[in-house]
Amino acid sequence: AIVDFMAGAFIRCTRNSDIILLALDDVQWMDEMSWKVVQAIFERGKNVLIICGSRPPSTNPLSVDSSFWASLQREYKDNHRFSEIDLNPFNILDVKEMIANSLDLKVTEVDCNFAQNVFNTSGGMPHFLSYMLDSIKRNNLTARLENGLVGLKSSTGKEKTEFESVNELLLYRLDSLDASVRSVLHLAAVMGTEFELLDAALAYEGVFCVKETEKLEAAMALRDSLDLAVQEGIIEELFVGGEENNNDEEVLEEDYDHGASLGDVYFALTGRKSHPLYADNRRY
Repeated sequence: AIVDFMAGAFIRCTRNSDIILLALDDVQWMDEMSWKVVQAIFERGKNVLIICGSRPPSTNPLSVDSSFWASLQREYKDNHRFSEIDLNPFNILDVKEMIANSLDLKVTEVDCNFAQNVFNTSGGMPHFLSYMLDSIKRNNLTARLENGLVGLKSSTGKEKTEFESVNELLLYRLDSLDASVRSVLHLAAVMGTEFELLDAALAYEGVFCVKETEKLEAAMALRDSLDLAVQEGIIEELFVGGEENNNDEEVLEEDYDHGASLGDVYFALTGRKSHPLYADNRRY
C-alpha cells in the first residue's frame, strides 16, 4: 500500500509536465522497498525518464525484484524502454589522448612514463583524471624532456610531480594555497556543511578581532579567498545576490538568534544589515 501511495503521489504531482527526469545514483545501496517504488513509477508513469547509476551488478548485486529485472532485460529492452550502458575506466591510450587534449599537445608528444603515472594515480576514472590534469596544468608541472617529449618536471625540484593517489593530489592542492586562504577554509569547515558569506565574514571578524575601520578590506579578502576555493573545486557556491529572505527587514537584529561556535567560543553573528557584504551575500 505504501509503495502504491508513494508512486501515485509522484505521478500525480508530475503528470502535467512534458517530461520528468528521475536520476538515481549508487542504486546498489537502494533497499528493496525503494526499488518497488521505482518499479511502480516505471510501470505506471507516462512521462518519466529514469536514469540509474550503480557499480557493476555482477559485483554489487541490486535489491531489485528478480522478475522485474528479467522483464527489463527482455521485453522492456526489446521495446526500447530499457537500455544498459557500461562505463569503463579509461585505458592508458585514452589517458594519453586526454593528456594531449588538456595540454594542447599531439598524442605523440606525450611521454609514456608521464601517461603511466597519470593513469596509475587516477585509476583511469574520468573525473579524477580531469582533476589531476587541471592541477598539473594550473601549477605548470610539465616540461620538455631530454627525449623531446613532454613529461612531468623532475620531482627532485621544489614542486612535487608524482602522486600515489588522488587524495595525495588533493592535499597537495590544499598545501599549495596561500596561508590566508587555508585559514578561511579552516573557518568554513567549522561553519557547517552549508554557510553564508555574511555569516563567515562576521565569524572571521570575531576570530581575528578585525577593527571596525578594517571590516570592508577583511570582507573583500574573505570573499576573494572563498572565490579561489570555488575555482579550485574545494567548495561549491550555491547562491549569489544578497539575502534570500525578503522578510528580513521585519527581523530585529537584537532578536536575530544566530551564531557560530568555534571550539568553546561562541560568536553571535549580529550586525548583518549594516555589514558591507549584506547586499552581496552568497551561500556555499
